[in-house]
Amino acid sequence: MKTALEGSNGEAVEGGDPEQVKSVVEQMSHYLAKSDGAVIDYFESVAPHLRILFSKEEFEHFASLLENFAFSEASEELMAAWERNSLVKKT
Repeated sequence: MKTALEGSNGEAVEGGDPEQVKSVVEQMSHYLAKSDGAVIDYFESVAPHLRILFSKEEFEHFASLLENFAFSEASEELMAAWERNSLVKKT
């Protein structure tokens, strides 16, 4: 049985352990809530896990928000991306 995430276009996206993606989102949220600049380094190390939550344009926008220290807006974007993506299981 394979696990996939449903991308923002509604199609299943291969890759990414759902529990690991959830953990990454939770850690990113923690950094963003504290306006901790460490979020930028963390983002760089986990970007592949987050990329599946966003379209290419959305991901670039999210990265830009982080680079510009717009942590509140980045947090909102991250939560919106997480909420619109649902975990699905493929057999």
